[in-house]
Amino acid sequence: ERLSICRSLLVCFCSRLYRVQTMLDYQVYLLDEQGCVSQVPQVISCVGDDEATRRARQLQGHQAAEVWQEARLVIKLGPP
Repeated sequence: ERLSICRSLLVCFCSRLYRVQTMLDYQVYLLDEQGCVSQVPQVISCVGDDEATRRARQLQGHQAAEVWQEARLVIKLGPP
């Protein structure tokens, strides 16, 4: 039991020390002038919404885009 407690404390300490982050999959949909999906979505793995938004801006080129994480709309990006 004591070993189990020590192991739990060590795992907790290490995860805080190294700030283990989970990657999430996001879908980036590029849209045409009518707002329709223009191609197959690109899947990107990111640690959060901010990173996904930055990466989507790099992918969007001259088109509008939507970023989704599963069934949740993260952001709509207008054409630059």
